Amino acid sequence: QDMGYERSISWNAVNTPIQKMFDIALDSVRCRSLGPFLDSCTYTTRDDCGHAEDVFLSCYASTCATIPDGRNLELSPALPINAGESTSVSCPQYYHLEGATELHCVAGELRSLNSAEFPNCARNTCSDPESLGQNLVAVRRTNTLRGMPIFGGDVIEVECREGYQLEDKFSNEIVCNKDNLYTPNGDKNFPRCIEEILECDALPSIM
Repeated sequence: QDMGYERSISWNAVNTPIQKMFDIALDSVRCRSLGPFLDSCTYTTRDDCGHAEDVFLSCYASTCATIPDGRNLELSPALPINAGESTSVSCPQYYHLEGATELHCVAGELRSLNSAEFPNCARNTCSDPESLGQNLVAVRRTNTLRGMPIFGGDVIEVECREGYQLEDKFSNEIVCNKDNLYTPNGDKNFPRCIEEILECDALPSIM
């Protein structure tokens, strides 16, 4: 309570990974009684020891209820979670996860452990469909402008190069998906070009 927390949850004299996230707050603590307040104790705020020697006290604080702005994260279990609890991190479709895969609620704030980078969901990108080969040519981009990066979820309309035609029952649209690869848009097969068949007029009969 002296440190601004409502109450303690547990204490641990065994070195744990979460202790490395914090500085040692008090050293050389000597108390005259077993009361709940530090005013009956003497201590220093400068330490000369390591975490293997300390006692780690978990205190109850406000719950963790919000994700930092700009972080398009999906959490399971969803927020809010209580101090001391953890949640797994994932990303929505067309995004991939960078950084920690798990967050812990510490003193009312979501944190990653073991110096892992705080997670972020970055938008997937795809190479220009011209590089797909297979005689496909991109003719129109939806959701994006020509010359701009192609992101996950962007749809590209394709056609075949001169001398080729799109095979029946094959899609004429591809979408940049969650694996940074193109897949057909809809329930048709990936577009495939075949050599164009030209119909020629019958040769005149020779008498």
